[in-house]
Amino acid sequence: MTERNKELQSWASEMLADVDISALPIFDAAEFLDDEAVIAAYLAETHKAGDVVLLDNALKTIERARAWHQLPRQIE
Repeated sequence: MTERNKELQSWASEMLADVDISALPIFDAAEFLDDEAVIAAYLAETHKAGDVVLLDNALKTIERARAWHQLPRQIE
């Protein structure tokens, strides 16, 4: 780890020390996967990571996103 990376890690730790993570809103990527182009980009970036667990989670998130964003159209 370079000296600069150590400095940044120390700075980040100090910044996050006062953050109550439990007070932060829950982030759900499915909320932002609202069209096929965005979904394709999300899947491509996940695939680049080369992590099968991450890819499996991404596929589940995409499935939820498609169901979530199609729901209002089915009700109308």
